[in-house]
Amino acid sequence: PGCCSGMEGAMPEESSEESDSSSTSNEKRSKKEKKENKERKRKRKEKEKKSKKEKKRKEKKGKKEKKRKRRAEPVQLSKFLDGSDSGDEEAVERSVISGKKIKRKLHKTDQDKTNDANRSQLLAFLNDAY
Repeated sequence: PGCCSGMEGAMPEESSEESDSSSTSNEKRSKKEKKENKERKRKRKEKEKKSKKEKKRKEKKGKKEKKRKRRAEPVQLSKFLDGSDSGDEEAVERSVISGKKIKRKLHKTDQDKTNDANRSQLLAFLNDAY
């Protein structure tokens, strides 16, 4: 009876050791899997960053090409030349940059004329007082 009880006691110890060794191997596997998963995620993020950078570069290139295309378009000079489009209009000066007409004369109202007269009187008075 004593020897059998000793063997029975030995058996559970071995099975507990086996379960311990199997649990440590599971932990090692899970740690490896976790590391691999982290590596995969990191690589995926790096690829996404690279792809985002590539997309931005392509967008910038596209914008630059559009600007170049706009610049390359021909300009209709007849709009800006004096009297070439119609002979009825007077020769009008135009801006070199925008091509808009340059207004040389200002049409003054009665109010503007009275303000100018008052200003000139005040200026004359202040010059005399000095």
